[in-house]
Amino acid sequence: MSRIVKCTPYELEYIDPVMGQLSDGMWENSSKMQAYWICNSITDAGIEMEQYNNSFGRRSYWNPLFDMTDAEVRSWFANKLKAVVKEWLKDNGYKAEDWNRVNEAEVDYLRDGQTVAGAYKAYDSLKGREDRTGKSVRLTVTKDAADIAVDDLVGRRKVVQVIKPLTQRDNIVTIVYDNGEVERIEARKKLEITQTKTVQ
Repeated sequence: MSRIVKCTPYELEYIDPVMGQLSDGMWENSSKMQAYWICNSITDAGIEMEQYNNSFGRRSYWNPLFDMTDAEVRSWFANKLKAVVKEWLKDNGYKAEDWNRVNEAEVDYLRDGQTVAGAYKAYDSLKGREDRTGKSVRLTVTKDAADIAVDDLVGRRKVVQVIKPLTQRDNIVTIVYDNGEVERIEARKKLEITQTKTVQ
């Protein structure tokens, strides 16, 4: 007995490498995950689910997802996609907040060209959330004063001009804010910045 959980082509592009992580990647040594990749496969129509599979030796594997609703199955795969990306972020020195809708870093635990932002878009879709494409999001990041850019927010003040050090000996950055305030800061001083980016 089998059934299909329909997914969009975009969702399937991101679920496919998750199936690889279940069998040969993050969860390859987890006996608890075996039934998930043995009893489910990706087709053009969606996730093809078998109720059980006994083609792997003498053991039968019962599919834990089979009796879930379509929405629950998609949500389960969304959670696994997020787990893969967050593991990649951790392994590559990123912070937890780098799991966001505008991070264009390519995730090599997925397929070539697949990004954190792309995975987040697939995650939202699989969870049944609205598409955020074209919407603005705010991110809080830490930057050296030397890396501050126009339109960054420092506290509630918007940066309208940045004057970099004039010589190699000069290590002071001059920042002009929208309220007319001028601040001179050592170039290597860390500042918490709020950035506004558009979801692609």
